[in-house]
Order: sequence, then structure tokens, then C-alpha cells
Amino acid sequence: MMQEQILEALRRGANDEALGLAHRAIETTPESADLRYALSLALNANGDRAAAMTQIDAAIERAPDEARFHLQRAGYLIRTRGIDAGIAALERAIALDPNLLPAYVMLGRLALSRDDVEKAQRNAVLAARINPEHPWVLAIEGDLALRRTEPDQALALLVRAGQLAPDDPQVLHPLGLAYLAKGHLAFAEQVFRNMLAAGGDGLQSRQLLAQVVHEQGRPLDALEVLRPALEGESAADPALLTQAAQLELVGGRPAGARGWFR
Repeated sequence: MMQEQILEALRRGANDEALGLAHRAIETTPESADLRYALSLALNANGDRAAAMTQIDAAIERAPDEARFHLQRAGYLIRTRGIDAGIAALERAIALDPNLLPAYVMLGRLALSRDDVEKAQRNAVLAARINPEHPWVLAIEGDLALRRTEPDQALALLVRAGQLAPDDPQVLHPLGLAYLAKGHLAFAEQVFRNMLAAGGDGLQSRQLLAQVVHEQGRPLDALEVLRPALEGESAADPALLTQAAQLELVGGRPAGARGWFR
């Protein structure tokens, strides 16, 4: 089946191959909702987010009651800061499939980002009813334990999640925070480095890793952690520039610090 070939290529990281297969499949079967969905995934994997959204909308147009299409659309919206529209898409997905565990987890994570711990807890409970040992469920439960200032419970949950999904940024981020809460800086550093290697390469992740490296007495190593962000699209972020300047200063390079401060 062509859709499975596309998804298998994506699982192997052969994103260009997947995109080529998807385009060829659409040429022969343009009305297939499943192939539009697969093309959307391939476009997203190749960094074309706008085209990916167009294709997921086309898939939903052809199969409006397919929950996983609405779930994927929610993910695109949330990554582009369309939070309210993303929440609506998640709620639509759950209405179509009440056992859609990732939707509850995403709603819980969004609630945590807004400091709505009660709503996050409700969604974590619903997700746990579906699969209490899923690493995403354990991760959000661990994150909630951190919010309750229960670092031992959080670490126990998150270590289990990390054993089940050692390369998943959704698991690694709270696991690193749990190690940090316990003062295990070297473990936190390794987890955050693993997170960056696994694709969780956001500005906040780099700043957090730099903070952990700095707290271990290596300010110039911390500056090198920030270097890709300082040379990329985030280079105009005042908080990032200030952090770089402070690291230069503590590292004994005041001239470099002055440049970042300016």
C-alpha cells in the first residue's frame, strides 16, 4: 500500500524519498484522504509547514470524521502559535475518537503552559485511563508532580518514561527538569543534550542546557551551547544576548560581554 510505504520512509528518516512517493501517489489518486494525510506528513518532515497545513485541510475535506487528521492539524496550529484553534481541533478529534490518547496529552501540556494545573490534571487522568504506562502519560504525571513540589515522585515517574521513550523530547524535557530539581546537574545536562540531539532544538532548550552547564562552573562551555542560537534566527532576542554577555563576563572575557550587551 502506497500510504504505508510513505510512512515507512518517514520512520527511516528518508524524508525526501517519502515526499517523492507521496507526490507520485497523489498524482494517480488525488481524492484519497489517506494519501493527502501522508503527503502532509512528508511536507512537514521536509520543513514546508504551510503546504503541510494545506494538505491536512484537504484530507479533512475528504474525510471530516477522521480523528487523526484533526489531531495532526492541531499539532500544526499549536507549533505556529494558533493555540485556541489548536485546542478546538483537539476537542474535535476527541469528539470523534474518545480514546485518542495523544489529544488528551496535548491538551494537558497546553494547560500546563498556561499554568492551569487543574485542567492539566483532568486531561492526564483521562489519558491514563486509556494507557497508564504510556511514556507521554508518565511524563505529564511527572511534570504535574514537579508542579506540586514532589521531586522524588516526579523523578520516579519520569525515569520510567525515559526508559520507555529514551529519545522523545516530550519525555526528556521534564526528566531534565526533575534531575535539576533534585540537584543532579550532570544527569540534567546529559538529558538536555540528548533532547537537543533528538530534535528538541528550541531556544528555551538551549538556554536551559546552557544554564545547567554554567551552574557546573563552565561558563564558556555554556556559551558554546548557545552559539547555534546566537548565529540563527534568535540572534535578536534580548534575553539570549544578555545570557551570552553574562557568560562571557563570568568566563573572564569582558570585551566579548560588551559586544553582546551593545
